[in-house]
Amino acid sequence: MNIQAVISQLKTYAPIFGNRVAGAAEFAQSVEKQVFLTLPAAYVMPRDEDAERNNEGTNCLFQRVWERITVVVELDNSTNRQGTVAITSVETVKYVVFAALLNWRIDPNNCPRGLEYAGGRLGNVDRGRLFYEFDYQLEVIITDDDGFQVTPDVLNTIETDIQITDTNAVPLVTPDIIINTVTNFQD
Repeated sequence: MNIQAVISQLKTYAPIFGNRVAGAAEFAQSVEKQVFLTLPAAYVMPRDEDAERNNEGTNCLFQRVWERITVVVELDNSTNRQGTVAITSVETVKYVVFAALLNWRIDPNNCPRGLEYAGGRLGNVDRGRLFYEFDYQLEVIITDDDGFQVTPDVLNTIETDIQITDTNAVPLVTPDIIINTVTNFQD
């Protein structure tokens, strides 16, 4: 899934974050160095993928793949150290993220439907921050067109030899008739 496209979508359609939306690398760095974005903020991270086996009934590639991402929202927990205010605001933020992502078809050519909500869970909580994770999945269809494309050899000429033999003739009395044809094709 195109993580940068999801980040852009949230920046555009989830104004609650005020453009404070980043990716997995920024999240890892902020956790490691304890330098976070201004709150509230969101981080988009790739997750796992699952794929069905290729459709056995066809002579071509037709496979369903489920690509998943997690949107980690980071909320201010400093005003109420028990976390009750921040956890209450999770519901509001969830619907803002829903409005930005649900049913959005990142790639209309390969996605029969848009992003689906796949669940959520409480992440890390401390006295200053509360992290909540929202999972989304996207069904993607891959076909022959998405795979390696063999460039076919161009057929320019067909040359044929046709041998006509009279099977009732006495050997060596009637010679075989050989016809040679050449057909040229133009672009």
